[in-house]
Amino acid sequence: MGTSKSYQLPHTTTWSATRRAVRHVASGAYARGDEIPRLVESFVRAGTNSERGLLSAGRQSLSRVAAGLLTWVADWQDYGLEEACRQLHVQLKPGMSVQELAGLLVQAMTPIGALRQDVAIRHAVSRVIDDLLAAAPEDDSDISGLALTTVGEDAYWLIVRLVAYYIYEVFVSSLDGQLLQQLSDRETDELAEEVKSYVLVRTQEMISHSKRAVNGHQLREPREEDIMETVSDVYDVFLGK
Repeated sequence: MGTSKSYQLPHTTTWSATRRAVRHVASGAYARGDEIPRLVESFVRAGTNSERGLLSAGRQSLSRVAAGLLTWVADWQDYGLEEACRQLHVQLKPGMSVQELAGLLVQAMTPIGALRQDVAIRHAVSRVIDDLLAAAPEDDSDISGLALTTVGEDAYWLIVRLVAYYIYEVFVSSLDGQLLQQLSDRETDELAEEVKSYVLVRTQEMISHSKRAVNGHQLREPREEDIMETVSDVYDVFLGK
C-alpha cells in the first residue's frame, strides 16, 4: 500500500501517548488486540488537541468537501450518474473504466493543495467513491446507467464514512519513521489495515445506533454546521465521549 515512514510525529507532550502506543505496536503488543483502540484514541486525542492539530486543521476543508460529495450524490440520485458528473464538468465516455471515472471525480471534488490534510482528504474521498461505485459492471461496458447503492442514499452514512477514511489516511501519513523502523513493510501494512478495520467498525456502530442516521441530514443543500458537528461527533467516538 506504500505506507510512508518519512513523517515524524511532533515531539510534544500531546503526542507522548501516541508515541508510547506506537512503541507497544513495534514491540508486537498490538497483537493482543487491545492496543489498536488505545493507539487510535491517543492519535485522535493528539490530533484534535488544538485547532492546529493534524485532524482539527482539516476539519473545515473536510466539511466543504463533504457538502460537495453530498450534492453530487443527490444529483446522481435525482438525475442519474451522467448528469451528476456533468455538473462537476466530468464527462462520461464510452469504455471509461470505473477507476478512471473515480480519479476524475476526486480531482473535481477535492482541494489541490499539498498539505498532508489535503492529500488525506483526496484519498478519503477516493475510498468513499470506490464504495459507491462498487456495484459497477465488471466489464465497465456502460457505467452511465449505474444506479446509486442504497447505502449512498444516507447522507449521515456518507459523512461518517468520509471522516472515518480521513482519520485512517491521516494516521497512515503520520506514522513515525524512527519508531516503525522496527517493523517490516509487511508489518506496517498490517498495522495500517488493523487501524482501518477498527475505525470502520467503530463508525459503523455509530451509524447503526444514531437516531440522526435517518433524519439528521439531507443530501440536497446540506447545512455546513450539521456536517461540522458530525465530523466532531466522529472524533468524539474514539475519545470515549
